[in-house]
Amino acid sequence: MSRTEHIEQLGCRHAELIRSIVGIREMIRGSFGRVYRKCGKPSCRCAGGEGHPLDRIVFLRGSRPVCRAVPKEEVPWVKRMTGNRRKFREQRRRLRAIEKEIHREISELEEEITGRSMGEKAWLK
Repeated sequence: MSRTEHIEQLGCRHAELIRSIVGIREMIRGSFGRVYRKCGKPSCRCAGGEGHPLDRIVFLRGSRPVCRAVPKEEVPWVKRMTGNRRKFREQRRRLRAIEKEIHREISELEEEITGRSMGEKAWLK
């Protein structure tokens, strides 16, 4: 594959990633997880076990972490929204890597073309 074909291929991947990124219309910051908490009642089944399950999300408000319990009916939504953010950030990371590679390839193409063009003229050698 020639350098120009490779650059064109990278350009197509770049465009696909941009379409995918701008297609994400909903997301929330935060990390969703399930923790187990003990209620503190000595007669409760959790006293000798792992505790009661609690779905929660942790996110930053300013520079401070905030933890919120997630209502059971909202768990699918929170998972989808945090998953969208993860996908968004991963695709953005991939986009930056492709942009870096495109820049490198174009710089090398410039050197190739310049060297070849200048080599054609004896007075430029």
